[in-house]
Amino acid sequence: MPTPEFRESTATIAKKNDRIRAATPGEINARIDKDTEMRVWWHATRSRDDLAKRQQELDREPCIERVLSENVSLLALTGNLLGTPHASGKDVLLMLRRLHVRTTSEIEAERHALKVLEGYFAQVSQTADVGEAALAAR
Repeated sequence: MPTPEFRESTATIAKKNDRIRAATPGEINARIDKDTEMRVWWHATRSRDDLAKRQQELDREPCIERVLSENVSLLALTGNLLGTPHASGKDVLLMLRRLHVRTTSEIEAERHALKVLEGYFAQVSQTADVGEAALAAR
């Protein structure tokens, strides 16, 4: 009997290829993932208006890539003022990740899960547990 072929979702592939997640300690990634999961579960019981509002919030949420590129001089100045001019980029990255600044792929995974809840993917949303389907779609 042939073995079924496993296909990874786009979000899973993006997470694997995400260098920022790879450079972040597992416990920080796990906390960010758990927070995202809890938001998706919370929105699974909310109205379409609440889902649309959350989608708009996600549109305005700054990703870590944008925060780093827009604030690199400010971050360097802060490092100098704190007496750590030799602070590495990884130190800044860890600080931002501890503050729950997410990567683009993490934000997009939540956006995708919310779209499942809204019914954009009718085939998936007809499963017994819409919340479970949304998380599976991440």
